[in-house]
Amino acid sequence: MGYIDELAAAKAQWGEFAKLSPDVIEGFGQVRSASCKDGKAIDFKTIELISVAVSVARKCEPCMLAHVQVCVDLGVTREELAAALNPTIMLCGGPGWAYSAKALAAFDEMSAAKE
Repeated sequence: MGYIDELAAAKAQWGEFAKLSPDVIEGFGQVRSASCKDGKAIDFKTIELISVAVSVARKCEPCMLAHVQVCVDLGVTREELAAALNPTIMLCGGPGWAYSAKALAAFDEMSAAKE
């Protein structure tokens, strides 16, 4: 299964959970919306690059895949993604490197599928 399929499966699982806890998920959505507003001190593209880096540092692959997809949709370059991921290697060592490599592979697969 590729990264695109993994993300689709995660989204389906999230949807099933949301059916059981709609109030909690609605609250989470409000936090996400408030946290990701464009036009404040930094733009949405930068927020998403940070989100990928935090997902990598926290080793949350489903989150990482979701934010990588947003980065692809926003036109982030491979070089921009790698630059955003570099601090995860410094701060997390080998696991940061391993998950950064996964994030880059997912980016490549998602970018190729978009073309």
